[in-house]
Amino acid sequence: MILSKRKGRMIYQRKITLLLVILLSLWTLNREYHFSKKKLQGTYQCWSLQSELQLSDWFDPIANMNLTTKWSAPVVWHGTYDENVLENYYANHKITVGLTVFAVGRYLEFYLKKFMISANHFFMAGQKVIIYVMVDDFSKVPWIHLGPLRTVKVFEIKREKRWQDISMMRMKTISEHIERMNSKRKMLLLVLFALSMMSAEHYFRIKKNLQKMYLCWNHQVEEPQLSDWFNPKKRPDVITTTAWLAPIIWEGTYNRKVLEKYYKRLNITIGLTVLATGKLADIYLKQFIQSANKYFMIGYNVIFYIMMDDFSRLPRIELGPLRTFKLFSIFQNSILNDVHLSCMEDLYIYILTQIQDEVNFLFVMAVNQIFMTDFGVETLGKSVAQLHAWWYFRNDKNFPYERRSKLAAFIPFGQGDFYYHSAIFGGTPQEILKLIEEYKKGSIQDSKNKLSSIYEHHLNKYFFLKKPSKLLSPEYNWDPNFSTPIQIKHVKIAWKSEKI
Repeated sequence: MILSKRKGRMIYQRKITLLLVILLSLWTLNREYHFSKKKLQGTYQCWSLQSELQLSDWFDPIANMNLTTKWSAPVVWHGTYDENVLENYYANHKITVGLTVFAVGRYLEFYLKKFMISANHFFMAGQKVIIYVMVDDFSKVPWIHLGPLRTVKVFEIKREKRWQDISMMRMKTISEHIERMNSKRKMLLLVLFALSMMSAEHYFRIKKNLQKMYLCWNHQVEEPQLSDWFNPKKRPDVITTTAWLAPIIWEGTYNRKVLEKYYKRLNITIGLTVLATGKLADIYLKQFIQSANKYFMIGYNVIFYIMMDDFSRLPRIELGPLRTFKLFSIFQNSILNDVHLSCMEDLYIYILTQIQDEVNFLFVMAVNQIFMTDFGVETLGKSVAQLHAWWYFRNDKNFPYERRSKLAAFIPFGQGDFYYHSAIFGGTPQEILKLIEEYKKGSIQDSKNKLSSIYEHHLNKYFFLKKPSKLLSPEYNWDPNFSTPIQIKHVKIAWKSEKI
């Protein structure tokens, strides 16, 4: 009897230990890979759908023709398949199809544009498609207008001379990308298994144990209080706190080490979107990327999202460790006269479909600026606004808000907090989406009244109504053409205001 009870306790303890190990693995994986609710829901939906179609449901070989191989694989000819059955099945699964194309040497110049145009029209029409373009020269990538549900990612590959080396290089590149995708899928399967094990909590009677583990983990990654890293008294010469108690970040007011200790544990990824259109891309993009690679969020995972209207203007890019970049198209909307509105509409779609699942924080910046020194985690927050360097030192009665009452961005005289610069704003992807939504609504309202206001006015109206949680001082975006006042200790970013 005693031995039986001991054996039962041992089995019970082993089950608890196993479950705790699984939960610990889940927590570790979540820190490493940031599995979002959206991804888990998508996987659950995929698994919960009906089983895969049988060959006989959609394939009907024609009599007197050999339309199957010796291993019973179908040889697909026109007239042998029911396209409607297949489309209904895959529409329920919400699949994404990738198309990889290699374009090297002269083939890039002669064939890539025609290939992309035809693929845009005919490849997997109605399905979500990502076209992976592998090139050995970014400057020769043609500008392609892609339709809805279609995105393009451009990767640089090593230039080879012999056809044998080119073929080996192709296979190696594909293998590396697929291997990374497969590893993430395996991790996702493990997470789902661990989640299913959590349903056994009551059965194994370990509620108290789980609560203790939660309290322990919550304590380890507890976000520091503002007073832990921010000391406004260090800079009595400037405004360091807003009326709504949001910090204004000046040199000397923050302790970056405290914040880094917190963010390093979370293993965060930060996105930086840069809008590079027309001649601005030719003049500033290379310097922007080079300086951002050197100074932006050093030591953290960073993804540069480069939005362009002409890929041929893309300079050669060499990035350091923990840094990657993705190239996105800006679609010129003939209906929209405002280029900035067109850019923001495209950015909104990219955030919804991709960016929000890849980063924890996102900054959106104009291309005509250069990082001068470290731009670190002290700038991270739910909603981050940049104070305008010129107007910060001017009388607030003269702020250039939109003063026409019929416009959506209207701010009456005597109201307003600060004047914000549109060159930089940031926050969580969800907050960026909210800002763009309000900007779009305001612009559409104005266009119906046959009026218009500049993007910066809409930005200021948004932050007037929805107060930012953190403000960056003029040190984070200073125009070197201005005489530098004594309050500016270290210029983080130099703004290039010259007209071109």
